[in-house]
Amino acid sequence: MEEKEFSGKDVEEAIEKGLRELGLSRNDVEVKILDEGKAGLFGLMGASPAKIKLIVRPLKGLAAEEEREAVGEKPSGVNLVSAQKKVKEELDELLKLMGMEAEVTTSLEGGRVVADIKSENGAILIGKKGQTLNALQLIVNLIVNRDEKTRTRVIVDSESYRQRREKALVKMAREVADEVKNKGRPRELEPMNPAERRVIHLALKNDKEVETTSKGEGNFRRVVVSPKKK
Repeated sequence: MEEKEFSGKDVEEAIEKGLRELGLSRNDVEVKILDEGKAGLFGLMGASPAKIKLIVRPLKGLAAEEEREAVGEKPSGVNLVSAQKKVKEELDELLKLMGMEAEVTTSLEGGRVVADIKSENGAILIGKKGQTLNALQLIVNLIVNRDEKTRTRVIVDSESYRQRREKALVKMAREVADEVKNKGRPRELEPMNPAERRVIHLALKNDKEVETTSKGEGNFRRVVVSPKKK
């Protein structure tokens, strides 16, 4: 089980810093507070940083299946630096072909390449429910994963869309779970990609009154939230 310590001016900052570095979401980790830190006089004198430990939760069941579908099997001998360089080159070329003026920066987080696109046409680049961004991500993943030396998962983001989308999905999952509990019957969600389905599974995995399953194939695969059988 992977675990790592992080620090920040307060606990939340330390957690956010750790999640960014690991390339994970809040649902992927267990947080252990080592030191809550001190603000100090006027926020300066006598201040000490907060310290936390993030313990990565092992994926199980459906969440693990969605992760494998999204990422695929990672071979040995992958050169992440070369993968990072290739991701930037391919995204720059794709955006040029789309006629988009944008700046691409890449980083390595948790064994993945994360690409962030800054553009004045951010809304167009993201598209409805992230469809354009997801299409770009799919294309870049297909290109990079053709070569075993650069094969890794690539995340393409713009204007922190992925983080905002995840928060919206978690909120929706909990609202749907409440509806399922009240009405006592299953509820099918809209079709989602593997990464988004994984968010739903993780958001509800500890709920003792509902369970999640996936049904359908390809682009029509969706999560079903059902009352847990007693």
